[in-house]
Amino acid sequence: MIEKMTSLERARVALNRGVPDVVPVFSRDLTFPLDVVNYTTPEVCRGGPNGAYNGEKSARAVIAAQKELGHDVCVGSIWDLGLSSDAYGGITDFPEQGIPMVKVPAFGERPEKIDEMSPLDFRKDGRYPGVLKSYEIVSKEIGNRVGIAVNIEGPVTEASMMRGTEKLVFDMMIHPDIAKKIIDLATTNIKGFIKDCIEGGANWAVFLASSNDGTEILTPELMRKYSLPNITTIVEHAKKLGYPVVFHPHGIFTDPRNSQLVDESIATGIAGFQFAEKNDFKLAKEKWGSRVCILGGVDIATAILPGPVSRIEDEVKLRLKECASGGGYIVMASCSLHRKTPIPHVKAMVDATHRYGVYPLHLDG
Repeated sequence: MIEKMTSLERARVALNRGVPDVVPVFSRDLTFPLDVVNYTTPEVCRGGPNGAYNGEKSARAVIAAQKELGHDVCVGSIWDLGLSSDAYGGITDFPEQGIPMVKVPAFGERPEKIDEMSPLDFRKDGRYPGVLKSYEIVSKEIGNRVGIAVNIEGPVTEASMMRGTEKLVFDMMIHPDIAKKIIDLATTNIKGFIKDCIEGGANWAVFLASSNDGTEILTPELMRKYSLPNITTIVEHAKKLGYPVVFHPHGIFTDPRNSQLVDESIATGIAGFQFAEKNDFKLAKEKWGSRVCILGGVDIATAILPGPVSRIEDEVKLRLKECASGGGYIVMASCSLHRKTPIPHVKAMVDATHRYGVYPLHLDG
């Protein structure tokens, strides 16, 4: 039996491809904690004075969710995709019980505005000061034992929030100078946000939420041109600060047509690769598990949302069999967790991992 570790310790060991006491769980709890404390979305995301982000309520939600579920790594704030766009003059919708969504991207109609813009100051601009306050509170209260991840979009994904996805992809093909300017600004902002979150207490790793940086949106050629070079820049920056990076692009990367992109992603220096739904996790572990930590595995659409609990437990056990041998595996849902995800179902994922993922593993029964 391996000596018992704190959540933070086991998450660090696993991300370093080692064998912890128990397989850790990273819930990537973006708006999900709001349901735990029954806050509305607007009262946190724009509930402070003059529409500011309410960092205190965000932190209370994150801490309450971690206490309720017992996951090993959490995000340091309630997260929404409109933060960067809003800071440059965009408009975001905040449904009472829903997920914030960009309504008007900052550079959607006038991409030439990018030439007038400077990198963000996250302690002053937009709603970001409240986000950093949330990180500071969460770190102070639970950071001595729980992993706190910096959650930030990948470079193409972040640029998509400011320009609009379809328009950005069109720019890549027709106006590459515009695409490059927006993605370069996004990359610079990502680096600044990482630094400020680490100073605010994030203690585990940088998680690049990169849905639009993968093959679900980009061709392999566009991923190589616009995403991976900027991932390299971000990884190098994070490493100088002493923090590893996890990359989560959307796409089926265990498909032979895309598998080379995993090798190229690993070459950027990432410590972890979170595979989304529909990937072959057994193949991922066999092919890349000696070079990068494998994350993910429990499908949101087919298991976590519909349940029942027994189905979630079965999927957890299957992923542990496929990926946990020899360490270097962290259980996650297939993507981020948001409002209206059944709380007992997320707890079932955490509990099953901690029950069946104890090293040395005994999963043949």
